[in-house]
Amino acid sequence: MNTEFPSGELDRIIAEIYLRSAETLTAEQKLDEDLGGDSLTVVELVMAIERKMDVKLPDRGIGKIKTVGELRELVRERWETRKIIAS
Repeated sequence: MNTEFPSGELDRIIAEIYLRSAETLTAEQKLDEDLGGDSLTVVELVMAIERKMDVKLPDRGIGKIKTVGELRELVRERWETRKIIAS
């Protein structure tokens, strides 16, 4: 079982939803202003992350996520929590 956080997979999901290249994503990019998303895009993104990465993101607080870096950190935290619970 691979226990390392799949950051490349997360970036591919973000890129797919926002129609970007994963290689061009930076931590500072804003999901709405820089990538061109809106609240529906965020919902679509959350659903894709939960489905493809087998993590549950919190319903509350997801709206506070503004940048790619913040999203990466949240998903990493949930990924780590998932690993601990599964042990």
